[in-house]
Amino acid sequence: MTTSKHLYHLTHYEYDRAVQLSPHVVRLKPSKDCRTPITNYHLNIQPIPQSLHWLTDFYGNDVAQFDLGSKTESLIVEVHFSAAIDQYQAHENWPNPDLDIASWHHWHASAFNLSPYLGVENVTPRLGEFLNQWQSQRAVYLEDLQEINQGVYKAIRYVVREEAGVQTPEQTLTEGSGSCRDSAWLLIHVLRHQGIAARFVSGYLLEDTQANEHQEMPRTNDLHAWCEVHIPEMGWVGLDPTSGQFTGAHHIPVAYAPEPMGAAPIFGYLDECQATLQHTIKLT
Repeated sequence: MTTSKHLYHLTHYEYDRAVQLSPHVVRLKPSKDCRTPITNYHLNIQPIPQSLHWLTDFYGNDVAQFDLGSKTESLIVEVHFSAAIDQYQAHENWPNPDLDIASWHHWHASAFNLSPYLGVENVTPRLGEFLNQWQSQRAVYLEDLQEINQGVYKAIRYVVREEAGVQTPEQTLTEGSGSCRDSAWLLIHVLRHQGIAARFVSGYLLEDTQANEHQEMPRTNDLHAWCEVHIPEMGWVGLDPTSGQFTGAHHIPVAYAPEPMGAAPIFGYLDECQATLQHTIKLT
């Protein structure tokens, strides 16, 4: 059964004076790799840019680069699109269950194909303790990936965190809580320390979520974040540590990158000022 969903996303910045913005990039277009059909996509920017160009960045993301050309006291970015959500089986054709993923990734990283997705931060005390849970069982097979995903889900309580940026894995483990982007970044590091290539994904979760016995769940009026691992014979496969499950039809990716900054939805520089932000996502 297919369900039609329409998403409206507003990002509205107000500045305390007229400021000059550098050329900005917007990473809010559903990926061409998204398995859920997307129609009626529209991007609106106000003030109307002096120039706007669509391009593909290093990681295959569709990026809108715009330049206002003159000073402004506000910036509005609006996104609309429709999604035909079909409850597909997330991964129908698993590869050989005995496939040693870590060894495969090691060989391809040596050939520089996956090396950007294997970089890790130094092992700090809390991260080291967490990694020790998996040392006796390296994440080389498919069931190991889900076990680690569940491990992060159970260890980290989801919270709405309005502050910009992403916590380090050490901060997330010390607090025992984090936003979806914090849990995703922690999972990425755990997997990379196991020799598994993993990347950060930003996108939308087109699903009305509710609290469960473990924790509150992400709100549909926020952007969502999760992790993807590269599995031979399948490509990139999503793991969502906020739910402890594989990603599905309701996950709509808009940007992939080795690290969170590379998937920032709106990025650019501006004159020093005081700014306020109104952020709204409506799902109908």
